[in-house]
Amino acid sequence: YPAALGNGFEGRFNATGRAYPDVAAQGYKCDLVYQGEQRRAGRTSFATSVFESVVTLLNDRLAGAGLPPLRFMNP
Repeated sequence: YPAALGNGFEGRFNATGRAYPDVAAQGYKCDLVYQGEQRRAGRTSFATSVFESVVTLLNDRLAGAGLPPLRFMNP
């Protein structure tokens, strides 16, 4: 995959293939509403949804201001 990117992203990702988190979010004991019922849940996959929701809210604000959405967000 990194070879397919060419040189445009050189130095912006870990070329050794070792993954590390780009962002972090609270994912333990989070409240959610599922089928009309409030529940408490949490794990790593829940933190992913929390971060995705934050990005969606940011993009909504940007769109409301007539600005383009966030794009490639990896460091």
